[in-house]
Amino acid sequence: MQSTEKAKAADMSSEASPSIPQSSDPVNQKPYTVRMSRCIMVLHSMRGVTFGLLAGIFLAFSAYWIDVVQREGAMPSFQIVFLMDIGMFIGVIPFITYKRLKITGDSYTERGVLSIVAVLYFGGFSAFCYALLLGPMANVTGISRGGMPVITPLLALMILRETLHIVDGIVIAINIAGILLLAQPVGIFGAEGRTNDVTSSELVSYLLSIFSAFQWSLAYVSARYLGERTHVLIVLLYVGVIGSILSIILTLTVEHPIWSMSTRMALHTIGLVITNTLGDACRFRALQLEEATTIVLLANIQLFVAFFLQTFVLNEIPNQFSIAGASLVFLGSALCALASWWRDYQREKGENKALLNSVNPPFYFSLAPKPIPVIHTVKVPVNVKTNDELGESRNKDTLE
Repeated sequence: MQSTEKAKAADMSSEASPSIPQSSDPVNQKPYTVRMSRCIMVLHSMRGVTFGLLAGIFLAFSAYWIDVVQREGAMPSFQIVFLMDIGMFIGVIPFITYKRLKITGDSYTERGVLSIVAVLYFGGFSAFCYALLLGPMANVTGISRGGMPVITPLLALMILRETLHIVDGIVIAINIAGILLLAQPVGIFGAEGRTNDVTSSELVSYLLSIFSAFQWSLAYVSARYLGERTHVLIVLLYVGVIGSILSIILTLTVEHPIWSMSTRMALHTIGLVITNTLGDACRFRALQLEEATTIVLLANIQLFVAFFLQTFVLNEIPNQFSIAGASLVFLGSALCALASWWRDYQREKGENKALLNSVNPPFYFSLAPKPIPVIHTVKVPVNVKTNDELGESRNKDTLE
């Protein structure tokens, strides 16, 4: 009988004992959310590199269609610039209207920088087109593309206070060597049946090539200065409007534009406008996410894609120097992309460690399912007296 009462008392104590929740140790148990979202964080840190590489690919196809329009359609340079800019302007208007973006900017400084970017971009492209008319294409391309990786870091250091990484310096050297092998300038490689004397028109073309490299580099640094506070569509709008106005004035005054074209040439022109607009959009977006020097180095993938188109589309047979140059350019772009991604990934990884326990964590942490908290119960013993013990205590009190 006494044992039965003790068992009942033990049951009563277990039922009466409260359960205190004790959460799992957050240090020893890594959150499931972080493990699930690591892949998304890697992709998120690759945005700038991806846009930079896409810009080079789109602009390589744009350069191919420029060559086709100039060679087959005999279209003058400023007219090509006008068609590209007016097409860009028409293309971004529906998206700006849909998103209800403010086209006037938030300040006089922002409007001024946007206008400067548009004018510099127009000046760089116009100088490059005229340099192609006056001098050898290989020399002009080598000077312009090879000069930008040297000019851009200097401007970025002076204006944006950006530092030059060791990997970027190595990639600059690799890209310059690859560009020289692709362009094969006469002054270095020589040419049969030609003297080393440079004519006045070629000298002007080389000066225009350096000028175009400076204009483009300054335009990229200025766009980088705007940052993410200015939408990419607004940048494209200013480039399209100002470029269209300047190019239509110049093509009507100094050129003889050709407005009638065949259906095939019209399709080539449409392809030129689309690829150029997409390339510029990716490039300006990349400049909001990465340093200006990195974007210029990534843009040289355009030379590798152009070499691919020249070999397999135009059926031109490359020599050993061209193959080596294209390989070096591809190697430089790959190293630059890998180094830039690693820097962004490490930076975001460090920032996200501090944001894990914040009220508003990064968006990709909310994509993974929330972990189920592990709850442990700790039983607190409660002293419950049996009937015999209660009777003994009463008898003791009575005797006292």
